[in-house]
Amino acid sequence: MRLKPWADGPLHLIKTPSMTQEVGSHESVYIANEMAFAHNAMLRGINSIYHQALNVRHPRDIADLLFFAKTWSTWVAHHHELEETRMFPGFEQVAGKTGLLNSNVEQHHAFSGGLQKLKEYAVSTDPSAYSGSKLQSIIDEFSAALQTHLHEEIDSLLSLRLYDGKALLEVYKQCEAAAGDQPKVKDALLFFFASIRLLSKNMNE
Repeated sequence: MRLKPWADGPLHLIKTPSMTQEVGSHESVYIANEMAFAHNAMLRGINSIYHQALNVRHPRDIADLLFFAKTWSTWVAHHHELEETRMFPGFEQVAGKTGLLNSNVEQHHAFSGGLQKLKEYAVSTDPSAYSGSKLQSIIDEFSAALQTHLHEEIDSLLSLRLYDGKALLEVYKQCEAAAGDQPKVKDALLFFFASIRLLSKNMNE
């Protein structure tokens, strides 16, 4: 029996909607499925950081892990900023219901402070002062809230089935394009695509 890749925990991955629903049945299912891929990449990223935190010893390896943590946190923060400023308002406009996705924004606030703390540690820590247990403790402070949000947002997106699918998809595509136009997240996008590639490879094996 093939064992699950170790980056599948401690935070649990999301079952993609395509496992139980036809992606072509409505644009909301497609959007939720794509978002689940991105969220699983986030989960695998933070799981990898958590596992490797106690394993790195050489200064160069520590520096690489800290860069990885900085890149991951930058990407996740930008992802949620884009949702709050463009994607969710766009979806709510299509639905004609302001505040429809407020619960998801509130969930962002539950882990944003911890996410920023992780980035600050990754940026400010010299390899000589690095502590793997400290890095893990920072992640422990916000990981449960992050996991809850990443899972529950998929259901929120699936609930948009009631609304104009083509209009929803147009909002989503515009946000996808906007995500690639931000110079400040260049490193984060490199991480994102590498993670998506790994995710797809593991799902297809």
